[in-house]
Amino acid sequence: MTGKGSGRVLMAGLVCCKPGRPSRLIYRTQVYRGRTGEKKDFRAREFAALLTGTHRRLNAPIILLWDNASTHHALRFREFCDRNTD
Repeated sequence: MTGKGSGRVLMAGLVCCKPGRPSRLIYRTQVYRGRTGEKKDFRAREFAALLTGTHRRLNAPIILLWDNASTHHALRFREFCDRNTD
């Protein structure tokens, strides 16, 4: 989502559904203003932290479906998913 000329706000989130319980949206945001050395997007580490935090918070398994973002295909993120798959 773009800001008013001041950069953009990035968001990654999970919609959490469990039968008989209200749905939840758990998300993280990051602001990018185009400054030197500033991260332009979420990295594998941030996605892994989001998943791990959600798993701990809900104390439930996670079924992960995602779009085709390049970060989701990063070797580090794939290794994280492989280590944490039952």
